[in-house]
Amino acid sequence: ALNGTNWRPTWQAAGVTGQTAVRFDGTDQLVSSLSLPNHAYTVYVVGQAMNIGGVQPGRLVGSRDGNWLLGWSGGLQDVASPGSGWIAYPTPTVAATFNTGPLVYSVASFGPNALAYRDGTPLSFFGNSPWTPGFGGGAGGTIGRLALGGGTNLAGTTEPGRGEISEVLVFDRALVEAERLQVDAYLRSRWVT
Repeated sequence: ALNGTNWRPTWQAAGVTGQTAVRFDGTDQLVSSLSLPNHAYTVYVVGQAMNIGGVQPGRLVGSRDGNWLLGWSGGLQDVASPGSGWIAYPTPTVAATFNTGPLVYSVASFGPNALAYRDGTPLSFFGNSPWTPGFGGGAGGTIGRLALGGGTNLAGTTEPGRGEISEVLVFDRALVEAERLQVDAYLRSRWVT
């Protein structure tokens, strides 16, 4: 659902890798009308951060209802916070790269634990690579209403996203490893190579 008359992301016929994408310029947001209440899920997103207007990218993929994010936040990439704490936050931090092509991010939540990936590789958590269940931040939060483009969530976080999203897949369960690898291979072959 488009939630605001001025919040109009644009359709790009030749966006990410010359293929279609939806571009968010920091003033746009798309919010799902469906709330995702499960604690077990898998989410994939294909996108790239963009330097639009000389401003760092914020949350390109997040939640309207809470502090859930995947991929980009605060000018960084390779971050994930599925609900109640960071599960991916690299040390040292990784500044978001602009217009360099798409990245495939995914997060699988198993209830109390979650794992995040970029291009099929587990992301690190404050130097612990990969993050392991029980280490550091919490997980297992629900997504609520998925939001693309940032904006303001109900938790009061304002961090507009700037970039392009080409594909989003949401599963209502945590995929097993073989399934995760298959979906990741499909997305990478379609968008990255």
